[in-house]
Amino acid sequence: MNFAKRMLAMVLAVMMVLTIAGCSGSKEADGVVATCGDRSMNGALYMRFLLDAYTLADTYKEESGVNVLKTTVEGVDASQWIRDTVRSDVARYFAVMEQFEKTNMEFTDEDQTYVDDYAASMMEQYAYIFEANGIDLEALEDYYEYNIKSMALFDYYYGQGGEKEVPIEEVKAEMRKTYNMTKVMIFDKAIVTVDADGNVVEPTDAEIEAAKAKAEAYYDRAVAGESFEDLIIEWEIEYFGEDFIGHTHEEGGSHDLITVVGGSDVPQAYSSVMDHAEYGEPQFIEDADVYYVAARYDIAEDAYNFESYRSTILLTMRSEDYRIMSDEWIAATNVSFNQKAMDAHSPEQLDANMNKIGAVNNLAK
Repeated sequence: MNFAKRMLAMVLAVMMVLTIAGCSGSKEADGVVATCGDRSMNGALYMRFLLDAYTLADTYKEESGVNVLKTTVEGVDASQWIRDTVRSDVARYFAVMEQFEKTNMEFTDEDQTYVDDYAASMMEQYAYIFEANGIDLEALEDYYEYNIKSMALFDYYYGQGGEKEVPIEEVKAEMRKTYNMTKVMIFDKAIVTVDADGNVVEPTDAEIEAAKAKAEAYYDRAVAGESFEDLIIEWEIEYFGEDFIGHTHEEGGSHDLITVVGGSDVPQAYSSVMDHAEYGEPQFIEDADVYYVAARYDIAEDAYNFESYRSTILLTMRSEDYRIMSDEWIAATNVSFNQKAMDAHSPEQLDANMNKIGAVNNLAK
């Protein structure tokens, strides 16, 4: 479960670069924590992996509301769980980097630029966490290079043309079970206001009926066969004005709402209808404060969204298989750990750093 969650985080956080091939070794640095052949891991990069393990432990800890190091994770003392997890992750790092080289894939200049830009962005966003734990920009660049190469290997084996390729119809079926794609227009029944004396002014029945009539008018036009996409554009312009729309109408998926089937990312009144609605059939839904006019579409047949979510779905289907395969790579990899250096970068030290800055870290959740 932990491995699958980390793998999914790679897709969502790194956005996966698809064309990859060759690689360069990690840079030598003082305070080497682990080595494998001519590749080594310094303390800064090790701390980035330790941060992942620490955050996951905090996610899975068996007592909420207490410091993670004062409880257990999966029946194991949390500190030991973190040490075991990061040791496994470091071994996997070396095994993946070595396997990437064996496949003769290419890590291009464009890929490196992406990694550099992404690492710089993350350093800017989470500088207070990284700096407190001695994680520098170079370590982040190495970390995201590894993430991309790991995802490239996954796609190399399980993607189209791979030796473990998952049939496209299986991917589509899983995507339909997991995600729902709808387009929606939202109409406030009526907005509660406050008068000059600070009194709450409830909407009148006439205002509520007017809002319902407006929603029904759009719904009736959709049922009559007008393009739902064109109706959404008209609704956006009417309610927000062209200057306040945050996308162009030519952007792929600009009006698509992607939700988790059975999830809580949208109101229950909406999901209870739209998770099961017939494709292309307009729906009129009343909730406590709004009316929805919506239509459901087949996400697996939409080229833009299928490609956007394909890698994530593949991971849900094959992450455990990939873990087993990468465990075989690890078994064939000779990793040497420097226990003294590892002890100097302990979960206790990281925890003290995090508490000192009052950090709430969700980088690996």
